[in-house]
Amino acid sequence: MAVKGVVAALIFVMVFFSRKRTDVNKGHFLAIVGLTLANAAVAAFWH
Repeated sequence: MAVKGVVAALIFVMVFFSRKRTDVNKGHFLAIVGLTLANAAVAAFWH
């Protein structure tokens, strides 16, 4: 549960500080997508 919380907090911080930009960096966007997928994988496969 703590791992999911840390990953969710990272996603929140990355989205919160980039929301006022008109143009988001491709690497930043891909990092958010990757962390979201990793968070879903942790939820599905972590025992």
